[in-house]
Amino acid sequence: MADRVAAAALREAATPPLAVAAHWVSAGVFAQPGVRDGAAARRVPPHPRICRMAGRIDAWYIGIMQSDAFGDTSAVLDASFWDVAFGARVEVYLLRFFRLVGPRAVAREIEAAGLAASAEGFRTWRDAGLIQRADPAGGWPARWGPERFAGKGERDVLLLAREREAVALINEAPARQFAAAHGLLVLDVPGLVALAVDRGVMPWPAGWAALDRLEEGNRTARGLINAGRELLMILYYKGVR
Repeated sequence: MADRVAAAALREAATPPLAVAAHWVSAGVFAQPGVRDGAAARRVPPHPRICRMAGRIDAWYIGIMQSDAFGDTSAVLDASFWDVAFGARVEVYLLRFFRLVGPRAVAREIEAAGLAASAEGFRTWRDAGLIQRADPAGGWPARWGPERFAGKGERDVLLLAREREAVALINEAPARQFAAAHGLLVLDVPGLVALAVDRGVMPWPAGWAALDRLEEGNRTARGLINAGRELLMILYYKGVR
């Protein structure tokens, strides 16, 4: 059953219409689409804006997008991440990288959010075995300071990610920042898009269109979306199509 659901979900991940940022191409920032090598590509000089962006986020790029942790590894799913990823139609790419775990508190939040299609999708994946049910065994660590996110799914996501040394899939800024500050490997939805493009499982135009949908959905911080766009620009400049 799980294999059939996964296969159907992957088939539905159709590539959107070509949505390359033509204004960047016409401005000479990038080579023309499809140009990887040769004189045409070499005519495009390193662009100062791209160089500044690369210098600012390369540590994150190297540490996260090229981390060996992304591969067949566990990831704990938060309600905010699932709802936003489902709305942007990128949740299917989770199956390329992770074995998903969903605490009961997260399942309750998804059901209570009132987004019927998202809740049904979560139940389908969970019932097919694509999302494992699990809850943290221990309590809030003393070294994390006063307990945060009491009664919320984020609390169980953080604890379970810590216990299992798993990736925390979180899209809400406070919990995401807390996770990163306490040494957890955390990924937001724009990061998933950039990761999928970087690994070659999502075409670059589909990644740009996915970020457009995230912006239209108005449920992801603009700064996170902009960081995702900057990563895609760097990938494009490096020849990822």
